[in-house]
Amino acid sequence: GLSLVLLLGLTACGQTPESAETPADDNTPAAETPAPIADPSLTDLRTTLAEKDSPWAIAFLGDLSQGSSPEDLLAETDYPETYPFLTDITGDQVVTYEGTEVYCVVPRDEDATLTVQTCICGEDGQPIPQERDEDGVLFFDAEAFGFGVEDYADVIGMFMDAIGVESAHIAAFSMGAVYALSFAMMHPERVGRMVLLSPGGITQEMPLAIRLIDSTLFGFAASMLYGIKTVEKALNDAVFDLTNITPDVVQEYYRPISDALSRRSVRRAVQYFDEEPVIARLRNIDIPVLILAGGEDKWRAAKSPEMELYHSALSSGAFSVIRNAGHLMHEEKPDRVAEAIFEFIPAAVPEV
Repeated sequence: GLSLVLLLGLTACGQTPESAETPADDNTPAAETPAPIADPSLTDLRTTLAEKDSPWAIAFLGDLSQGSSPEDLLAETDYPETYPFLTDITGDQVVTYEGTEVYCVVPRDEDATLTVQTCICGEDGQPIPQERDEDGVLFFDAEAFGFGVEDYADVIGMFMDAIGVESAHIAAFSMGAVYALSFAMMHPERVGRMVLLSPGGITQEMPLAIRLIDSTLFGFAASMLYGIKTVEKALNDAVFDLTNITPDVVQEYYRPISDALSRRSVRRAVQYFDEEPVIARLRNIDIPVLILAGGEDKWRAAKSPEMELYHSALSSGAFSVIRNAGHLMHEEKPDRVAEAIFEFIPAAVPEV
């Protein structure tokens, strides 16, 4: 987690110091103190942050394991040359916590403050309160809470209850496929057949912008800076035929995560995602399952060990490859995906 932060509360940094006051005769008018002049590099940086709608800029400076100080680490980088205001850092602008990693945080708002919080969890995974005020109120870091796989599996059941459906066939994609498998393990009587498209979580083959969301250290910043350009790049990497990624498609994928609350939900869902317990119990599933994989999927290849693990562990599992399609096979080959689903679930074929 966040271990040691070099925080710049830059309300005074980059400004000219006020001259010392000197005694004056009662009849002598006091000299006017010149207005502080902000460092142009700070002004430019904050203008860029505003244009990008980013709350702050963050840079990793290095590790203190060698006994150096935060100021020494900063001096060893090129940042002071580019941003001269960084040389005005004072001791009261350093926030420390356990650990040795040092980060420089420049907020867009000059009045911003940063609080470093932590949370210790017990063996049951639940947060252990760390502080108690004089009224007996408990405090702990809200970031320690999140929905795990079984929680989202419960959401599937609650949705079915809400619309009055006792049992159903289920088709699910990516992480959603793991939620669906967990639901089938908990409530096998409520699931007919299942079709899973590229089941599993984040892989090392995915773009850095996606992988960083799963980072305890950088997840928050990565999710907050997840703009429409980042979404477009990720979509282009997730398909075989780039002509499928139109501006409308990009906008539709971006819209659900365009606000801070939605991004936070995505980040916490990713960070609390653990498919290992589900994989370990796949052999207990007797429900017929069809796994679909994109033939040109760069993120979770059809012949990858991860896909083979899901396929081989399912006692009633079938496997099919959608050719000339990437990870988002349902975007590129919707007709072929629908055909495969209807072949596997004949009862789902719509009447003509």
